[in-house]
Amino acid sequence: MTRMNRVGWILGAVAVAVFMVMGADLFAQSTTTNPFKPLYGWGELPEGREWGSTSSVEIALDGNIWVAERCGANTCVGSDVDPVLLYDKEGKLLRSFGAGLIAWPHGIDVDHEGNVRFQTVSTCASSPTRS
Repeated sequence: MTRMNRVGWILGAVAVAVFMVMGADLFAQSTTTNPFKPLYGWGELPEGREWGSTSSVEIALDGNIWVAERCGANTCVGSDVDPVLLYDKEGKLLRSFGAGLIAWPHGIDVDHEGNVRFQTVSTCASSPTRS
């Protein structure tokens, strides 16, 4: 057996051993129980409105839930619905805002004082012109 053949066999054996060890870890991860369960029907929306791409969910200090949702689609451009929604724990809509101002809601953050910040990639409003 030539030196190249021996090196090839050794590298192949090492690759198989690594695959078997990593494969065992991946298999163990895929057989664990997921502690999270979907709550179908949670989060009422106004009549005639459907959920779109939900880009962010954040829990407020009082336990209410902020949601950034892309107006029943994947963008809010041309939409007249509010993309930022506040729910109580049971899924009742408490308030919403942002219609016509937010084109693509991207994230929400609640800081340690309860201040809410949301991120958007762009806006629907046109920029003021300077003369």
